[in-house]
Amino acid sequence: MGKPQLNRDPAMPTMSVEEAVLFCHERGVDLVTVSTIKMAIRKRELRRHLISNRIRLSENDVRSWIESTAEAAFIPRHIPGRAS
Repeated sequence: MGKPQLNRDPAMPTMSVEEAVLFCHERGVDLVTVSTIKMAIRKRELRRHLISNRIRLSENDVRSWIESTAEAAFIPRHIPGRAS
């Protein structure tokens, strides 16, 4: 049982990386791992805040990141007959 969240502001950076993974899983994005989140932070695809020297993420930023990962159309990595 976690701590109660009363009137939580989704713009405030309160989520740990582990909580962000659970947040993604609750929304059906099951392939997200701690490594996935950390890679997105390193690539600056996901904004992070350092609070007391700890990474914190906002719900709004995680939601935006999830939406930004949607592919408009599948693009194959290798096209037959084309040098890679």
